[in-house]
Amino acid sequence: MTFTQMVQAVHDYTKNAVGQLVAAGARPDIVQLGNEITPGMLIHICDSNGSPTGTSAVNGSALNWGNLGQLLKAGVAGLQEVDANIQIMLHLDRGGDKPSDSVGNALQSSADWATSAIDQGVHFDILGESAYQRYQGDPNSAANTTSTWSSTFSGLAARFPSLKLVAVEYGPLQREINDVV
Repeated sequence: MTFTQMVQAVHDYTKNAVGQLVAAGARPDIVQLGNEITPGMLIHICDSNGSPTGTSAVNGSALNWGNLGQLLKAGVAGLQEVDANIQIMLHLDRGGDKPSDSVGNALQSSADWATSAIDQGVHFDILGESAYQRYQGDPNSAANTTSTWSSTFSGLAARFPSLKLVAVEYGPLQREINDVV
């Protein structure tokens, strides 16, 4: 598949999936494009079970914001062709804004990532964050975890006042992350 074909496929898939929901009377208020897309999207080649077996030469890695931006804009366009009033959420795994992922790969902070998306012309209304104590906090301290989440979310709110912020995935400190947000 060429990159142009991948961009078209993201557009078509999004338009079709949301169109089916709307046609069935289940119009969503929010559509999240991708899941924990901090490193990008459509990066891996997977086996029949969905397990990654390698990296695709054609992908939307955050190491190439030109490509990732095009894929996100294609999803946005497909969604808006169905209903321009549905809010768009992008979802990262940076609720604790740690500088690397679980295997040590350096990643952008949430603010840098959102800035890159905005710089690419990607329209979105909501920035969702995963906020698991184990991964985006301090597994040994609820207080440290809550402090880290507070710092991340307050920093994002100050830098991006027009974006809504959501803790999309979280646990086990549900009450604490809800209080933070």
